Amino acid sequence: MAERTIDQRIEALTHSVELLASLYRDRERVFYDALKEQRNSHHLLLANVQTIGGALTLMANSLDKLVQVADSHEQRVGKLELGAQST
Repeated sequence: MAERTIDQRIEALTHSVELLASLYRDRERVFYDALKEQRNSHHLLLANVQTIGGALTLMANSLDKLVQVADSHEQRVGKLELGAQST
């Protein structure tokens, strides 16, 4: 096999560098696309967490009101029972 000239070697190196640069650009594009998808997923997750948090707050407020109604009802029943016992 004949030895390659300096021009052939430079051409081969240039081709290798171009190939590596192309592969790097492809990998970089895949990485940034995945990062963008992850950010979108994060925003959706955050929106869902906020929605659930709001629903839980509403439920807690409703439960608090129910507890207040139950306490009030218990007090009224207790007063009625005391009134019935004293008669």
